[in-house]
Amino acid sequence: MARSLNAATTESMKTLTLMSTVMLQGMDPQEPQDVTPWYNPRMSAPRDTSPEADERYFELLRERTPREKAIILAGLVSSVRKLALAGERDAHPELSERALEARVAARLYGENVARRFFPDVRFE
Repeated sequence: MARSLNAATTESMKTLTLMSTVMLQGMDPQEPQDVTPWYNPRMSAPRDTSPEADERYFELLRERTPREKAIILAGLVSSVRKLALAGERDAHPELSERALEARVAARLYGENVARRFFPDVRFE
C-alpha cells in the first residue's frame, strides 16, 4: 500500500510539474525562453540582512549555471507544493490523496486548470 501511494503521489507531482511548466506558463519545454530579469533590490532586500550581504547573495546566484538555477528552483517549487499539500491534508483529513492534490492544484493554478488535470475529482 505504501509503495502504491508513493508511486501515485510521485505521478501526481510529475503531473503538477508538467502542468506548471507547459500549460500555465505557455511554454514549450523544448524551446528556449526569453525571461526578463525582475529583481529589484529596493523591493526584495530582507530587513535582517545588510545590503552588502544581500548583494553578495545575488552575486552568487548570478554565478550559478542555468542548470544549477533550475535545480534550486525545482527544489523551491517542490517545497511550496509539499507545504500546500500538508496544509490541505491538515484542513481536510477526510479527503483522498488525489482530492488533496487537486485542491493544491486549484489553490496554486486556479480551479479551471485543476479541473482539466483532475476531472475525476469534485470541486466544491
